Amino acid sequence: KAAPQSAATAQRKLPLPPADIVRQLREIFPEMSDRQIREAYRRNQLMGQTE
Repeated sequence: KAAPQSAATAQRKLPLPPADIVRQLREIFPEMSDRQIREAYRRNQLMGQTE
């Protein structure tokens, strides 16, 4: 029964940014949607992980 849920979790792979970071991004980019904020946060995480 894991199949239907795995599709849903695949779309939720974006890490949820901490609330304070979301708040800061909201002040800087008020036009960004939740999804855009999550994607920008994930890109930042990926860039920070490359060593």
